[in-house]
Amino acid sequence: MALASVIIGMLLAVVAVLLGYETKGLLIGEGADRETLDDIRRLVQADPAVEAVKRMLTMYFGPDTVLLAMDLRFRKNLSGREMEESVKRMESKIRLRHDKIKHIFIESDSLTPQAEPPLSLKFLVGGLLGRYPPVVQG
Repeated sequence: MALASVIIGMLLAVVAVLLGYETKGLLIGEGADRETLDDIRRLVQADPAVEAVKRMLTMYFGPDTVLLAMDLRFRKNLSGREMEESVKRMESKIRLRHDKIKHIFIESDSLTPQAEPPLSLKFLVGGLLGRYPPVVQG
């Protein structure tokens, strides 16, 4: 009887260690792997409206839910419509290839002078006030 209790205790300890190891990344905010980030960077840089990808951040919210935040520089002389079409193209391509990415946030300050807030902030505030249509939807 005592041997069975010891075996059950050891089994529970092994399961606890395995679960801790597997979920550690989710608990501390693990990001997507290097290959996924490189592929997303290639997809975004291939868009004709994008001049540069300044920064990309990812974070898992669950085993199949990833947040992607990107800071992009769009080409000069783009209209708002061209930017919106570019964002939709990028979101579509990213989600098609990486189905775990559920939320995509894109920020760009390339169309505003330095003294003004970033374009994403202007669209967020303008969207809340009903002045601009939402550009990026998660």
